[in-house]
Amino acid sequence: MATIAIIPARGGSKRLPGKNIKALGGKPLIAWTIEAALHSGCFDRVIVSTDDQAIADVAVAFGAEVPFLRPAELSGDMATSDAVIEHAVNWLEQHEALTIDTVALLQPTSPFRHAEQIKSAVALMQEKQAEGVVSVTASDVRLELCNTLPADHSLAGFINISANAAAKRTQDMRQIYELNGAIYLFKRHIVGQLAQLYAPTSKAFAYVMPLEDSVDIDTARDFAWAEFCLSTKL
Repeated sequence: MATIAIIPARGGSKRLPGKNIKALGGKPLIAWTIEAALHSGCFDRVIVSTDDQAIADVAVAFGAEVPFLRPAELSGDMATSDAVIEHAVNWLEQHEALTIDTVALLQPTSPFRHAEQIKSAVALMQEKQAEGVVSVTASDVRLELCNTLPADHSLAGFINISANAAAKRTQDMRQIYELNGAIYLFKRHIVGQLAQLYAPTSKAFAYVMPLEDSVDIDTARDFAWAEFCLSTKL
């Protein structure tokens, strides 16, 4: 019963071309996640799912496995994490007769998620006897100060004054959390149905990560922010 890590890394990023092998702190972005997965000691296999040979070559150089190249239909903008993970799991089961118990989805765009955090998330899953664990971070947003806007951008009724009377300062408002994209752990039967992790009947739990480790890179601005954050860590 194997526990595997899958790192999805397609080659066709439009917002930040070549981001998965773009150098951050002297090594390719994807290398940060590969090394964290390997150093955690939590996985029987660390697999990179990619459609791009250049990414595959970098992944292998840093110790990951690339047993297949992802098919074109799973490499476009519309490809979902569900479909990519399901393809990888099915491929391993069909071609290598691997019996999979638990899967980790580790996105390469979260370079500051480290091995000890992966170990802690796995330990939490075991402690809770959970079907899944998903990483989150505390958000700076306060729901009490948020709302939709009508077509004319009127602020009438934007804030519920009576509901917020007891919490006039932002620090007194409810702390909310947001997904940070760094760690997704789930049992085999969740594969292809990741939305189940958030369903009312879910047996999944949140693993809370610090904001400084929750950088998620999708754009050039995100990458510049990661470089700045890295410079402050050194």
